[in-house]
Amino acid sequence: YTKKQAIDIVSRYYGMTNYVPLDSTDEIIINIETEPEEPWDDEDTDEGDDPITDEPITGTTAPNTDVTPSTGTTNTPVTNPPVTNPPSTTPPVTTKPTTPETDENLPVVKPSFTVKAPTTIAGDNKEYKETEILASALNNYRMSFGKHIKNILLIGSDGATPEERGRSDSMILVTVNEKTGQIILTSLPRDLYVFIPGLPDEYSFNRLNAAYAHGGVSMLINTIEVNLKIQIDKYARVNFTAFTDIVDTMGGIEIELKQSEIDYMADYGTPFPEGTKPGVLRLSGAQALNYCRCRKVQKYDPAKGKNVSGDFARTLRQRTFMTAVFERAKQLNVSELNELLETFLPYITHNFTKAEILDYVANFTKYIKYDFVTRHLLATSGYEYATIDGRSVYKTNFKKTWESLEKTINGK
Repeated sequence: YTKKQAIDIVSRYYGMTNYVPLDSTDEIIINIETEPEEPWDDEDTDEGDDPITDEPITGTTAPNTDVTPSTGTTNTPVTNPPVTNPPSTTPPVTTKPTTPETDENLPVVKPSFTVKAPTTIAGDNKEYKETEILASALNNYRMSFGKHIKNILLIGSDGATPEERGRSDSMILVTVNEKTGQIILTSLPRDLYVFIPGLPDEYSFNRLNAAYAHGGVSMLINTIEVNLKIQIDKYARVNFTAFTDIVDTMGGIEIELKQSEIDYMADYGTPFPEGTKPGVLRLSGAQALNYCRCRKVQKYDPAKGKNVSGDFARTLRQRTFMTAVFERAKQLNVSELNELLETFLPYITHNFTKAEILDYVANFTKYIKYDFVTRHLLATSGYEYATIDGRSVYKTNFKKTWESLEKTINGK
Protein backbone atom coordinates (compact mmCIF):
# COMPACT_ATOMS: atom_id res chain seq x y z
CA TYR A 1 0.00 0.00 0.00
CA THR A 2 1.07 3.60 -0.57
CA LYS A 3 1.85 6.20 2.09
CA LYS A 4 -1.36 8.03 1.18
CA GLN A 5 -3.43 4.87 1.68
CA ALA A 6 -1.80 4.23 5.06
CA ILE A 7 -2.41 7.82 6.15
CA ASP A 8 -6.05 7.60 5.05
CA ILE A 9 -6.48 4.41 7.10
CA VAL A 10 -5.01 5.94 10.27
CA SER A 11 -7.04 9.13 9.81
CA ARG A 12 -10.17 7.02 9.62
CA TYR A 13 -9.48 4.84 12.61
CA TYR A 14 -7.61 7.08 15.05
CA GLY A 15 -10.91 7.93 16.72
CA MET A 16 -11.41 4.26 17.60
CA THR A 17 -8.45 4.30 19.98
CA ASN A 18 -8.41 5.40 23.62
CA TYR A 19 -6.27 8.54 23.83
CA VAL A 20 -5.24 9.10 27.47
CA PRO A 21 -2.46 11.63 28.21
CA LEU A 22 -0.13 11.06 31.12
CA ASP A 23 -1.72 12.89 34.00
CA SER A 24 -3.04 11.97 37.43
CA THR A 25 -6.40 10.61 36.35
CA ASP A 26 -5.49 7.07 37.42
CA GLU A 27 -6.98 6.32 40.82
CA ILE A 28 -4.44 5.16 43.38
CA ILE A 29 -5.57 1.91 44.93
CA ILE A 30 -3.72 0.85 48.07
CA ASN A 31 -5.33 -2.51 48.80
CA ILE A 32 -4.93 -4.42 45.56
CA GLU A 33 -5.62 -8.06 44.95
CA THR A 34 -2.51 -9.81 43.69
CA GLU A 35 -1.72 -13.36 42.78
CA PRO A 36 -0.37 -15.48 45.68
CA GLU A 37 3.33 -15.01 46.30
CA GLU A 38 5.36 -18.03 45.27
CA PRO A 39 8.99 -18.69 46.20
CA TRP A 40 11.57 -19.05 43.47
CA ASP A 41 11.89 -22.65 42.29
CA ASP A 42 14.08 -24.53 39.84
CA GLU A 43 11.77 -23.57 36.97
CA ASP A 44 12.26 -19.87 37.69
CA THR A 45 16.00 -19.66 38.27
CA ASP A 46 18.93 -20.09 35.92
CA GLU A 47 21.91 -21.93 37.33
CA GLY A 48 25.27 -20.30 36.81
CA ASP A 49 24.11 -16.70 36.43
CA ASP A 50 26.55 -14.06 37.59
CA PRO A 51 25.62 -12.49 40.94
CA ILE A 52 25.37 -8.74 41.32
CA THR A 53 28.36 -6.87 42.65
CA ASP A 54 28.33 -4.32 45.43
CA GLU A 55 29.78 -1.54 43.32
CA PRO A 56 29.13 1.79 45.05
CA ILE A 57 26.85 4.35 43.39
CA THR A 58 28.23 7.86 43.14
CA GLY A 59 26.43 11.16 43.12
CA THR A 60 23.57 10.08 45.35
CA THR A 61 21.60 12.40 47.55
CA ALA A 62 20.91 11.65 51.18
CA PRO A 63 17.56 10.01 51.83
CA ASN A 64 14.61 11.92 53.29
CA THR A 65 15.19 14.81 50.88
CA ASP A 66 13.09 15.93 47.95
CA VAL A 67 15.24 15.80 44.85
CA THR A 68 14.43 17.21 41.43
CA PRO A 69 17.01 15.74 39.03
CA SER A 70 17.73 17.73 35.91
CA THR A 71 16.66 16.18 32.63
CA GLY A 72 17.68 18.95 30.30
CA THR A 73 14.03 19.58 29.45
CA THR A 74 11.09 21.18 31.18
CA ASN A 75 8.54 18.72 32.51
CA THR A 76 5.23 19.50 34.14
CA PRO A 77 5.18 17.75 37.52
CA VAL A 78 2.48 15.26 38.24
CA THR A 79 1.06 15.38 41.71
CA ASN A 80 -0.29 12.07 42.84
CA PRO A 81 -3.57 12.67 44.66
CA PRO A 82 -3.43 11.84 48.37
CA VAL A 83 -5.43 8.88 49.55
CA THR A 84 -7.66 10.31 52.26
CA ASN A 85 -10.61 7.96 52.16
CA PRO A 86 -10.47 4.30 53.20
CA PRO A 87 -8.78 2.43 50.35
CA SER A 88 -11.09 0.69 47.97
CA THR A 89 -10.59 -2.86 46.81
CA THR A 90 -12.82 -2.29 43.79
CA PRO A 91 -10.99 -1.76 40.47
CA PRO A 92 -11.43 1.81 39.22
CA VAL A 93 -14.01 2.58 36.58
CA THR A 94 -12.70 5.15 34.16
CA THR A 95 -14.53 7.11 31.52
CA LYS A 96 -13.16 6.90 28.01
CA PRO A 97 -11.90 10.38 27.14
CA THR A 98 -13.14 12.13 24.08
CA THR A 99 -10.61 11.86 21.29
CA PRO A 100 -9.47 15.36 20.36
CA GLU A 101 -10.34 16.57 16.89
CA THR A 102 -6.98 18.27 16.42
CA ASP A 103 -3.59 18.27 18.08
CA GLU A 104 -3.82 21.86 19.24
CA ASN A 105 -4.06 22.57 22.96
CA LEU A 106 -3.48 18.95 23.95
CA PRO A 107 -2.02 18.62 27.44
CA VAL A 108 1.62 17.59 27.35
CA VAL A 109 2.21 16.10 30.77
CA LYS A 110 5.12 13.96 31.85
CA PRO A 111 5.53 12.07 35.12
CA SER A 112 7.36 14.09 37.72
CA PHE A 113 11.04 13.53 38.30
CA THR A 114 10.59 14.77 41.87
CA VAL A 115 11.22 11.96 44.32
CA LYS A 116 10.22 12.14 47.96
CA ALA A 117 11.99 9.56 50.05
CA PRO A 118 9.97 7.66 52.65
CA THR A 119 10.48 8.76 56.25
CA THR A 120 10.37 5.13 57.35
CA ILE A 121 11.33 1.96 55.55
CA ALA A 122 9.01 -0.91 56.40
CA GLY A 123 9.61 -4.66 56.22
CA ASP A 124 12.82 -6.64 55.93
CA ASN A 125 15.99 -5.99 53.89
CA LYS A 126 15.94 -2.37 55.08
CA GLU A 127 19.63 -1.82 54.35
CA TYR A 128 19.26 -2.99 50.73
CA LYS A 129 16.17 -0.83 50.28
CA GLU A 130 17.95 2.27 51.57
CA THR A 131 21.55 1.90 50.37
CA GLU A 132 20.85 0.39 46.94
CA ILE A 133 17.27 1.00 45.77
CA LEU A 134 16.52 4.34 47.40
CA ALA A 135 20.03 5.68 46.82
CA SER A 136 19.62 4.79 43.13
CA ALA A 137 16.20 6.44 42.94
CA LEU A 138 17.57 9.64 44.45
CA ASN A 139 20.61 9.69 42.17
CA ASN A 140 20.42 12.71 39.84
CA TYR A 141 21.85 10.80 36.87
CA ARG A 142 19.64 10.80 33.75
CA MET A 143 20.20 9.18 30.38
CA SER A 144 20.46 11.68 27.55
CA PHE A 145 19.55 10.88 23.94
CA GLY A 146 19.33 12.86 20.73
CA LYS A 147 16.11 13.49 18.80
CA HIS A 148 16.86 10.46 16.64
CA ILE A 149 15.91 8.18 19.56
CA LYS A 150 12.37 7.60 20.83
CA ASN A 151 11.46 5.36 23.77
CA ILE A 152 7.98 3.83 23.82
CA LEU A 153 6.67 1.64 26.63
CA LEU A 154 4.41 -1.24 25.59
CA ILE A 155 2.23 -2.54 28.42
CA GLY A 156 0.38 -5.83 28.25
CA SER A 157 -2.24 -5.93 31.00
CA ASP A 158 -4.45 -8.79 32.11
CA GLY A 159 -7.54 -6.57 32.27
CA ALA A 160 -10.49 -7.87 30.27
CA THR A 161 -11.49 -4.47 28.83
CA PRO A 162 -9.71 -1.19 27.97
CA GLU A 163 -11.25 0.36 31.11
CA GLU A 164 -10.16 -2.42 33.49
CA ARG A 165 -6.64 -1.84 34.82
CA GLY A 166 -5.54 -5.33 35.80
CA ARG A 167 -1.80 -5.92 36.18
CA SER A 168 1.11 -5.15 33.85
CA ASP A 169 1.98 -8.74 33.01
CA SER A 170 4.28 -7.64 30.20
CA MET A 171 6.40 -4.48 29.90
CA ILE A 172 8.60 -3.94 26.85
CA LEU A 173 10.59 -0.79 26.16
CA VAL A 174 10.59 -0.20 22.39
CA THR A 175 13.38 2.10 21.24
CA VAL A 176 13.43 3.51 17.71
CA ASN A 177 16.97 4.60 16.82
CA GLU A 178 16.87 6.40 13.47
CA LYS A 179 20.63 6.88 13.37
CA THR A 180 21.53 3.17 13.66
CA GLY A 181 18.39 1.93 11.87
CA GLN A 182 17.38 -0.28 14.80
CA ILE A 183 14.23 -1.08 16.74
CA ILE A 184 15.34 -2.30 20.16
CA LEU A 185 13.02 -4.36 22.36
CA THR A 186 14.04 -4.43 26.03
CA SER A 187 11.97 -6.61 28.35
CA LEU A 188 11.48 -5.10 31.80
CA PRO A 189 11.11 -7.86 34.42
CA ARG A 190 7.87 -7.54 36.32
CA ASP A 191 9.57 -8.96 39.43
CA LEU A 192 12.35 -6.33 39.57
CA TYR A 193 12.36 -4.86 43.10
CA VAL A 194 12.10 -1.05 42.93
CA PHE A 195 11.08 2.11 44.77
CA ILE A 196 7.57 3.32 43.79
CA PRO A 197 7.15 7.10 44.26
CA GLY A 198 3.73 8.34 45.27
CA LEU A 199 2.70 5.51 47.58
CA PRO A 200 2.59 5.58 51.41
CA ASP A 201 5.90 4.55 52.99
CA GLU A 202 4.86 0.99 53.81
CA TYR A 203 3.94 0.29 50.16
CA SER A 204 6.76 2.16 48.44
CA PHE A 205 9.10 -0.82 47.85
CA ASN A 206 7.69 -3.58 45.68
CA ARG A 207 7.85 -5.37 42.35
CA LEU A 208 7.85 -3.19 39.25
CA ASN A 209 4.44 -4.42 38.09
CA ALA A 210 2.93 -3.35 41.44
CA ALA A 211 3.36 0.27 40.32
CA TYR A 212 0.80 -0.27 37.57
CA ALA A 213 -1.57 -2.20 39.83
CA HIS A 214 -1.48 0.57 42.45
CA GLY A 215 -1.46 3.68 40.25
CA GLY A 216 -1.91 2.85 36.57
CA VAL A 217 0.19 4.00 33.63
CA SER A 218 1.36 7.28 35.18
CA MET A 219 2.71 5.62 38.30
CA LEU A 220 4.35 2.83 36.29
CA ILE A 221 6.14 5.24 33.94
CA ASN A 222 7.18 7.47 36.83
CA THR A 223 8.60 4.42 38.62
CA ILE A 224 10.54 3.30 35.54
CA GLU A 225 11.96 6.77 34.96
CA VAL A 226 13.00 7.21 38.59
CA ASN A 227 14.61 3.78 38.99
CA LEU A 228 16.08 3.26 35.51
CA LYS A 229 16.94 6.92 34.68
CA ILE A 230 15.35 6.80 31.25
CA GLN A 231 12.68 9.12 29.89
CA ILE A 232 9.68 7.38 28.35
CA ASP A 233 8.43 9.40 25.38
CA LYS A 234 5.19 7.52 24.69
CA TYR A 235 3.22 4.51 25.85
CA ALA A 236 0.70 2.06 24.43
CA ARG A 237 -1.33 -0.43 26.46
CA VAL A 238 -3.21 -3.47 25.21
CA ASN A 239 -5.11 -6.07 27.21
CA PHE A 240 -5.00 -9.81 26.69
CA THR A 241 -8.50 -9.99 25.25
CA ALA A 242 -7.28 -7.88 22.35
CA PHE A 243 -4.11 -9.96 22.07
CA THR A 244 -5.93 -13.10 20.94
CA ASP A 245 -8.26 -11.24 18.58
CA ILE A 246 -5.35 -9.45 16.91
CA VAL A 247 -3.40 -12.65 16.26
CA ASP A 248 -6.46 -14.41 14.87
CA THR A 249 -7.22 -11.44 12.61
CA MET A 250 -3.68 -11.69 11.22
CA GLY A 251 -4.29 -15.34 10.40
CA GLY A 252 -1.99 -16.58 13.14
CA ILE A 253 1.70 -16.06 13.82
CA GLU A 254 4.45 -18.48 12.83
CA ILE A 255 6.97 -19.33 15.56
CA GLU A 256 9.43 -22.20 15.87
CA LEU A 257 8.55 -24.52 18.78
CA LYS A 258 10.39 -27.43 20.33
CA GLN A 259 8.67 -30.57 21.65
CA SER A 260 8.66 -29.43 25.28
CA GLU A 261 6.83 -26.23 24.25
CA ILE A 262 4.26 -28.24 22.26
CA ASP A 263 3.71 -30.44 25.32
CA TYR A 264 3.33 -27.35 27.52
CA MET A 265 0.66 -25.92 25.19
CA ALA A 266 -1.30 -29.17 25.48
CA ASP A 267 -0.99 -29.25 29.26
CA TYR A 268 -2.25 -25.67 29.56
CA GLY A 269 -5.28 -25.90 27.30
CA THR A 270 -4.12 -24.83 23.82
CA PRO A 271 -3.00 -28.09 22.14
CA PHE A 272 -1.92 -28.59 18.57
CA PRO A 273 -3.36 -31.51 16.56
CA GLU A 274 -2.15 -34.89 17.79
CA GLY A 275 1.14 -35.87 16.20
CA THR A 276 2.34 -32.29 15.59
CA LYS A 277 6.12 -32.29 15.22
CA PRO A 278 8.56 -29.59 16.43
CA GLY A 279 9.39 -26.86 13.96
CA VAL A 280 7.85 -23.65 12.63
CA LEU A 281 4.16 -23.73 13.56
CA ARG A 282 1.30 -21.29 13.06
CA LEU A 283 -0.12 -20.22 16.44
CA SER A 284 -3.70 -19.07 16.97
CA GLY A 285 -4.43 -16.14 19.26
CA ALA A 286 -5.02 -18.35 22.30
CA GLN A 287 -1.89 -20.39 21.56
CA ALA A 288 0.22 -17.25 21.08
CA LEU A 289 -0.96 -15.87 24.43
CA ASN A 290 -0.14 -19.16 26.14
CA TYR A 291 3.27 -19.17 24.46
CA CYS A 292 4.05 -15.60 25.59
CA ARG A 293 3.15 -16.35 29.21
CA CYS A 294 5.14 -19.60 29.42
CA ARG A 295 7.94 -19.57 32.00
CA LYS A 296 8.04 -23.26 32.96
CA VAL A 297 9.88 -24.47 29.84
CA GLN A 298 13.46 -23.52 29.10
CA LYS A 299 14.28 -21.65 25.88
CA TYR A 300 17.65 -21.21 24.22
CA ASP A 301 18.85 -17.61 24.32
CA PRO A 302 21.50 -16.89 21.64
CA ALA A 303 22.56 -13.73 23.49
CA LYS A 304 23.50 -15.75 26.58
CA GLY A 305 24.58 -18.85 24.67
CA LYS A 306 22.54 -21.16 26.89
CA ASN A 307 19.03 -22.19 27.89
CA VAL A 308 17.17 -19.77 30.15
CA SER A 309 14.05 -20.29 32.22
CA GLY A 310 11.64 -18.40 34.45
CA ASP A 311 11.08 -14.74 33.56
CA PHE A 312 14.05 -14.78 31.18
CA ALA A 313 12.38 -17.51 29.10
CA ARG A 314 8.99 -15.82 29.27
CA THR A 315 10.24 -12.42 28.15
CA LEU A 316 12.42 -14.02 25.45
CA ARG A 317 9.26 -15.62 24.05
CA GLN A 318 7.50 -12.25 24.17
CA ARG A 319 10.28 -10.64 22.16
CA THR A 320 10.30 -13.57 19.74
CA PHE A 321 6.57 -13.08 19.28
CA MET A 322 6.94 -9.32 18.70
CA THR A 323 9.56 -9.97 16.02
CA ALA A 324 7.26 -12.50 14.34
CA VAL A 325 4.38 -10.01 14.38
CA PHE A 326 6.63 -7.40 12.77
CA GLU A 327 7.56 -9.85 10.03
CA ARG A 328 3.92 -10.85 9.51
CA ALA A 329 2.89 -7.19 9.23
CA LYS A 330 5.20 -6.83 6.24
CA GLN A 331 3.05 -9.33 4.35
CA LEU A 332 -0.35 -7.65 4.89
CA ASN A 333 -2.14 -6.01 1.99
CA VAL A 334 -4.39 -2.97 2.33
CA SER A 335 -7.55 -4.99 2.94
CA GLU A 336 -5.90 -7.14 5.61
CA LEU A 337 -4.37 -4.11 7.31
CA ASN A 338 -7.77 -2.44 7.30
CA GLU A 339 -9.35 -5.45 9.04
CA LEU A 340 -6.49 -5.63 11.53
CA LEU A 341 -6.89 -2.00 12.52
CA GLU A 342 -10.64 -2.42 13.02
CA THR A 343 -9.90 -5.26 15.44
CA PHE A 344 -6.85 -3.81 17.11
CA LEU A 345 -7.40 -0.11 17.66
CA PRO A 346 -10.42 -0.16 20.02
CA TYR A 347 -8.32 -2.12 22.53
CA ILE A 348 -5.40 0.30 22.50
CA THR A 349 -4.91 2.98 25.16
CA HIS A 350 -2.07 5.40 24.36
CA ASN A 351 -0.81 8.99 24.43
CA PHE A 352 0.12 9.41 20.74
CA THR A 353 -1.50 12.40 19.09
CA LYS A 354 -2.98 11.95 15.64
CA ALA A 355 -0.13 13.96 14.11
CA GLU A 356 2.45 11.68 15.78
CA ILE A 357 0.72 8.54 14.54
CA LEU A 358 0.57 9.94 11.01
CA ASP A 359 4.29 10.74 11.16
CA TYR A 360 5.11 7.13 12.07
CA VAL A 361 2.84 5.83 9.31
CA ALA A 362 4.35 8.20 6.76
CA ASN A 363 7.76 6.70 7.60
CA PHE A 364 6.50 3.11 7.78
CA THR A 365 8.42 2.03 4.68
CA LYS A 366 11.61 3.22 6.39
CA TYR A 367 10.91 1.61 9.77
CA ILE A 368 9.91 -1.71 8.21
CA LYS A 369 13.53 -2.10 7.02
CA TYR A 370 15.04 -1.52 10.47
CA ASP A 371 16.88 -4.32 12.28
CA PHE A 372 15.30 -5.80 15.42
CA VAL A 373 17.48 -6.02 18.52
CA THR A 374 15.99 -7.86 21.50
CA ARG A 375 17.26 -8.14 25.08
CA HIS A 376 16.32 -8.58 28.72
CA LEU A 377 17.01 -5.59 30.97
CA LEU A 378 19.13 -7.64 33.38
CA ALA A 379 20.92 -9.74 30.76
CA THR A 380 24.29 -8.04 31.21
CA SER A 381 23.97 -6.05 34.43
CA GLY A 382 23.86 -8.94 36.89
CA TYR A 383 21.11 -9.94 39.30
CA GLU A 384 20.23 -12.14 42.24
CA TYR A 385 17.08 -14.05 43.14
CA ALA A 386 15.76 -12.96 46.52
CA THR A 387 12.74 -13.07 48.77
CA ILE A 388 11.89 -9.67 50.28
CA ASP A 389 8.78 -9.11 52.39
CA GLY A 390 7.53 -12.51 51.25
CA ARG A 391 7.89 -11.67 47.54
CA SER A 392 10.09 -13.48 45.04
CA VAL A 393 12.01 -10.69 43.34
CA TYR A 394 15.10 -9.73 41.36
CA LYS A 395 17.84 -7.70 43.04
CA THR A 396 20.20 -5.86 40.71
CA ASN A 397 23.03 -3.39 40.61
CA PHE A 398 21.11 -0.38 39.28
CA LYS A 399 24.18 1.54 38.13
CA LYS A 400 25.26 -1.33 35.89
CA THR A 401 21.69 -1.67 34.65
CA TRP A 402 21.56 2.01 33.63
CA GLU A 403 24.89 1.82 31.83
CA SER A 404 23.99 -1.37 29.97
CA LEU A 405 20.60 -0.04 28.86
CA GLU A 406 22.00 3.29 27.72
CA LYS A 407 24.74 1.57 25.73
CA THR A 408 22.28 -0.71 23.98
CA ILE A 409 19.90 2.12 23.08
CA ASN A 410 22.72 4.16 21.59
CA GLY A 411 23.75 1.14 19.49
CA LYS A 412 27.19 0.78 21.03
